[in-house]
Amino acid sequence: MAGFGVFNRSMILIVVAASMLVTVSVANKDWYNGRGGDKIIVGGSDHWRYGFNYKIAGFGISDRSMTLIVAIASMLVTVSVAYRDLDNGGLNYTTHWPWEPRNDTCYKNEPNKIIVGGSDHWRYGFNYSAWASQNAPFYINDVLVFKYDPPSQTPFHHSVYLLPNMCSYMACDLSRAKLIANTTQGGGEGFKFVLNRWQPYYFVCGERGNLHCKDGGMKFFVMPMLRHGFY
Repeated sequence: MAGFGVFNRSMILIVVAASMLVTVSVANKDWYNGRGGDKIIVGGSDHWRYGFNYKIAGFGISDRSMTLIVAIASMLVTVSVAYRDLDNGGLNYTTHWPWEPRNDTCYKNEPNKIIVGGSDHWRYGFNYSAWASQNAPFYINDVLVFKYDPPSQTPFHHSVYLLPNMCSYMACDLSRAKLIANTTQGGGEGFKFVLNRWQPYYFVCGERGNLHCKDGGMKFFVMPMLRHGFY
């Protein structure tokens, strides 16, 4: 991630987050099995022995824990930004948290309007996953603007779909995708989408099957953070 150094303090947070994810995985497994607080034999019938992989045994990752993984990853991005500013003398970490307002005028407690892809807009062949990482964090009520030429101006058509979960996103599986902007809605001022919930959003282009998503780089996800004063 461009410009994001990992410092000792954020490394501590990463370790804590990893520990939380292990707990979440176990909790989800117990929730699906309808139990909790049971006596668990380490390794099951294999017990405690040489040659058994105790790291992954029984730790499945559900959609719920994937959502938490995305949320925690987004929080770590925010913390990295805060520590970068701390090293530049811009944040007093003893009295402020990353989601609190900053003293300088560059950071405002208002929604931002963000053009997806910047000057490249929404097009085939651009790495939008990298763009999202470099422009994080995003916040609740920020507005994403998708700009692309309508069919009357180009033979290369684009659209915007939302996918339901990380698994669909990774596979560019459009079977449960929701169309939020058709091929004509990206012209002019572009299609505007408000990040109005604290949840992961998985965006892809749905044209040419999954070709634009899978081979054209037209996919990215964001997990908006709570803005100070939102709660």
